[in-house]
Amino acid sequence: MSDELSLRTALLAECNTGWGNFWTLLKTASAAASAFHGYRRNNESLGWAVGWGLLGYIIPVVVPVVGAAQGFAKPKGGPRG
Repeated sequence: MSDELSLRTALLAECNTGWGNFWTLLKTASAAASAFHGYRRNNESLGWAVGWGLLGYIIPVVVPVVGAAQGFAKPKGGPRG
């Protein structure tokens, strides 16, 4: 029983390591791209860059898609943004 449990634990740890690395890479890339988008879109504001970057890390798939829909790294247009 103990050997079976330790084998399951080892297999789960191996699976989690591979997916963990993938998600960490995805979240980091999303945070970087989102921060760049927020910085450029909002007249080089560091506050917006930090906000977009945090959201990009927390929600790694959705936030870059929103940025792309807004026109990636394009400044807001018009007098009211």
